[in-house]
Amino acid sequence: MANPMSGRAAAILVIAFFGATGHVFAHPVARGQEIGKSADTFLSLAAFGRWRGGGNFSRFQRGQPRHAGTPARSFVMGRASRARRIHPGETSKARFPWSRRPEGGRRSSTSNEPPYSPRLPPRGGNSGRNDPPPLRNPGGFDIWWRFRTPVLPPAAAVIPPAAAAIAGFGGARPPIAPHFSRNQGQPASAAVAALLNNKRHRAREILIEVPSGSADQLRRALSDQYGVEVRELGDIQLINARIWRLTLVRGQDLGVVLGQLLQDNRVISAQPNYVYTPLQGTKERSSDEDGKAVPPAPAGEEPPTGAGVKVAIIDTCVDRDHTEIQGSLQSFFDATASQSQGCAAENHGTAVASLIGGHDQIHGSASRASLMEARAFTLTEEEREVAATSQEITLALNWAANQSARVANLSFAGPPDPLVERAVAAAYTKGIVLVGAAGNAGPSSQPLYPAAYPEVIAVTATDAKRELYTAANRGSHIAVSARGVDVLVAHVNNGYGTESGTSFAAATVSGIAAGLVEMRPKAKPDEIRAALQNTAVSSAEGKNELFGYGLVDAKAAAAFVESRVSQ
Repeated sequence: MANPMSGRAAAILVIAFFGATGHVFAHPVARGQEIGKSADTFLSLAAFGRWRGGGNFSRFQRGQPRHAGTPARSFVMGRASRARRIHPGETSKARFPWSRRPEGGRRSSTSNEPPYSPRLPPRGGNSGRNDPPPLRNPGGFDIWWRFRTPVLPPAAAVIPPAAAAIAGFGGARPPIAPHFSRNQGQPASAAVAALLNNKRHRAREILIEVPSGSADQLRRALSDQYGVEVRELGDIQLINARIWRLTLVRGQDLGVVLGQLLQDNRVISAQPNYVYTPLQGTKERSSDEDGKAVPPAPAGEEPPTGAGVKVAIIDTCVDRDHTEIQGSLQSFFDATASQSQGCAAENHGTAVASLIGGHDQIHGSASRASLMEARAFTLTEEEREVAATSQEITLALNWAANQSARVANLSFAGPPDPLVERAVAAAYTKGIVLVGAAGNAGPSSQPLYPAAYPEVIAVTATDAKRELYTAANRGSHIAVSARGVDVLVAHVNNGYGTESGTSFAAATVSGIAAGLVEMRPKAKPDEIRAALQNTAVSSAEGKNELFGYGLVDAKAAAAFVESRVSQ
C-alpha cells in the first residue's frame, strides 16, 4: 500500500481518533485523489457543526471540531490507515443508528439524503443540519473517520464568502434541540426508556418499519409471535419506507414489546405512536388595538400574495364555504382514515387557513395562494380531545410532498419523534418550506416538535405592542416572531373571532413564505429562511431565545429576495 503520509493512495481507509463520541464519518475519494486535500475540505466543513446523516455519513454529535490552528492534513495523516472497498448500494446506519438493515433485504431507508440548498453559515457553535451533501461514489473508496483523541478547543466559525453573501449573519438554522438518539451497542432497554421518557404516546400502539417486499407471511408471523393486531399503513414514498401499525391487546406492556421489536432482525425500526395536539392558546388582550382586522396594504405597496403557490395546511378540518377562504382550497386529504362521512369543520384549522389565504375582512398573508387541506387532527377516543399521532402527521407530510407543496404550515406540537423527524427532513430536502408553531407551553417547557427540528422555521407569537405572548415557548430554535395575540380570524359557520397562540403567528409566516416563493419559484428553504431572518425587526442585537431574530417584515423580506436570491 502507498504510504499514507505521501498524500496519494488509490484506495485508503483513514481512521482518525477524535473526542469521545465514536461516530463514523465517510467521504468518497476517487482513485488518485490526494487524501490530504480531501481531508482539508471535509474537516473544514465539519467544523461548522454536526453532520446530518445521509448516504454514508453519520451525524457529528456533540463532538468538538479540530483546533482552528491545526491543518486538517497534519491532523489526519499521522493516523494508521488501510483500504476497504465500498460496494454499490452499501449504506451505513447514518441518521438512525438504532435501525438495522435486514439480512438480504433492501438498502435501509432510514438515512435521508441531505439538503441541496445553499449552504448558509452558522452563528457559532453547532449549526445543525446545514452542511454540504455527501457525494455517493458506488464502486469507489470512502474514507471513514472515527474520532477518539482528547477534545480540543472548538474552532471559531468561519463564514464562507459565498454563503455570507446570501445569509449575512441571520441565515443560519438553529442548533439541534435535544431529541432521541440511540448509539450503536446501546441496550434495547435503554433505547426503550429514551423512546418513552415521559413522552405522550398511544398506550397500545407501536409503529414499525419493515422491508418493502415483506409478504403477508411476515405480518401473520409478527401477529402470532407478539399477540398483536398488525395493520398496513402503506409505503411512505417521502421517506421510502413501509410502515405497519401494531395494536397491543389490553394488559400487554408496551415497553416490553417495543424492546423485543427493537431486537427483531425482521424489523428495521420501531417506536411508539406519539400524540400531537393543535396549538390553541389562551386569549390575552394587551391593548385596545388587539383583535382588529389588519387593513389591506395600499395599492402598489402590497407584498407578494403567493399567487399559485401550493401551501399545505396540516390541521383540523377547514370550513371550505367560509367567505374568507372560499375558492382558495384546491385539494383535500384525510390522513385520519375516518369512517365518518364528510369532515366537520373546526375553528383551529379554519382560523389558520384564514390567516394565510383570507381575502375578505381578513387580509391573509398569501391571499391568492392555493391552499391544500390535510386533515390530521380529529376528536379521538383514546385522547378524548382533538389530537393526531405520528401516523397521521407522517401520512399528511407524505401527501403534501406528493402534491408538490412548496410551503407547509405545522401549527401543532408534540414530542421528539424519529418517524416524523425523518418525514420533516425528507420534505425539507424536496424543497418544502416548513413553518412550525414554537408552542404555547410557557418559558419552562422543553422544545416542542416539529418546530424544534432545524429544518423547520420555528415561529413565536407577539401582541400588538410587539411584546412576547406570555405562554410562548422559549429556546435557541426560535427563528422569528409574528403577531399572534388576539388576532382576528375566521371561525366555522362563516363566523369570526379572536385567537391567541403561536399557531396563528406561524400561519402568518407561512403566507409570507409563500409570497417569497412566488417571487422566486426555485428558491430553496434556507434562502426563504435567510430572507425572513435577515430582515426581521428586533429591539435587541442579534438573536435571542424569546423572539428569535425578531418580528417578520414581509416587505423587507420581499426586497431581500428580489436583490439577493437568484431567479
